[in-house]
Amino acid sequence: MQAEALSVFHLHPLQRCNLRCLHCYSDSSPEAASILSVTTARAAVTQAARWGYRALAVSGGEPMLYSGLATVLAHAADAGMSTSVVTNGLLCRSRAALDTLAQADTVTVSIDGLLERHDHMRQRKGAHDGARRAVMRMAEAGMTTWVACGVTAANVEDIEEITANAACWGAAGIAFHVVEPAGRGASLTPGSLLANDARVLLYVSVALLASLHRSIIAMRVDLTHRNTILRHPDLLYAMPTDPGALPASAIRVLIMNSDAELVPICHGFHPRYALGRFRDDGQAQRLWDNFEANAFKQITRLARHAVSRLSGDDAPEVLNPGDWLADFSHRYAPFTFQAMREASSQTIA
Repeated sequence: MQAEALSVFHLHPLQRCNLRCLHCYSDSSPEAASILSVTTARAAVTQAARWGYRALAVSGGEPMLYSGLATVLAHAADAGMSTSVVTNGLLCRSRAALDTLAQADTVTVSIDGLLERHDHMRQRKGAHDGARRAVMRMAEAGMTTWVACGVTAANVEDIEEITANAACWGAAGIAFHVVEPAGRGASLTPGSLLANDARVLLYVSVALLASLHRSIIAMRVDLTHRNTILRHPDLLYAMPTDPGALPASAIRVLIMNSDAELVPICHGFHPRYALGRFRDDGQAQRLWDNFEANAFKQITRLARHAVSRLSGDDAPEVLNPGDWLADFSHRYAPFTFQAMREASSQTIA
């Protein structure tokens, strides 16, 4: 697996958002004040490029509320990185907004279901219509536009219609991701989240639809069959990397939050495994060296345990590798391998 193709630096430059979505993993809201300075964001992108990350993905909060978005996108492009932005679409009405987004290689608009379901999840009447119009405006402007759909028990049976809508609006692709109980999403009722059998339905349905509609719209889902991970445990970080390898070869996804904290693998990973807080003082390499010598070794051992659990009869058939490992990072924090051994017979939900 080549880091050049898969390594992504996820930048969340602010927590503020114009919406207060029920499933928001970052607890973003109109009142949230945490924000990165443009200087820090640029320095972090520079460091990420030095570390081998070849793609920058900007999210939030709502990135259209970040005054430095255009500057950061241009800086990443100058550093040789591909760029993408994830937005709710409601602030993409003006020519200036479209010009800013046009600097990204790809813009993804979040649409979490059909009209009423999307508006309910986003807690804003008219949110679906605003997102739809954003996709159409971007497509008409010649921008590469995707739709991202958070899947719950309420909308899993609507994915074919959601895909058809995205194609009709001019989207180049649609990505489905399973809503997890993280951030504000932890308050969702258990019955509203996808059970294992529904995840299998989503996995199979997207594979079938992708085959049928590959000439019309690209499709993907953030689920992997457990047999694939058992054959390739490096997908779950269960294999050590070569000494001296670039960070992007070891941690394919690195996140920077609006408080400048660097988190490996996915947003919900336990903070004890974080690299630490980035500062624009030339000391970032020390953060990585300390992480590689300590937390990364623990992550590798944790991942081996997580992979071993996939051989059990109670293991899910399909899963998001990052979320699966993040769940283990919380189950075994503080990190004790004795706790792992004692819990080895427990069922993972």
